[in-house]
Amino acid sequence: AMRRDIIHTFSMVELASELGKRTCSLLILDEVFVSIDQQGMTAIIRMLHECLSQSDTVLVIEHSDDLKASFDQFITVKRAGGVSTVLLDA
Repeated sequence: AMRRDIIHTFSMVELASELGKRTCSLLILDEVFVSIDQQGMTAIIRMLHECLSQSDTVLVIEHSDDLKASFDQFITVKRAGGVSTVLLDA
């Protein structure tokens, strides 16, 4: 079911871009890797990199530190003592 949701999201972005005859400037995906096996993760990461040719920015919200190596830049939000700290890593 999760893979269908992801495919549906990508399809909707492609359709919206085609109808508008322009690229999507920002694509935001929240926790797209939940309950996905390694093969599925690899396929999604490949699709996300392909989306960069159609979008200026692809933002993926994810809670797994294991996926950081798959992306060019990432933002880490840490919470300690009721205070959130934001770190931009490249």
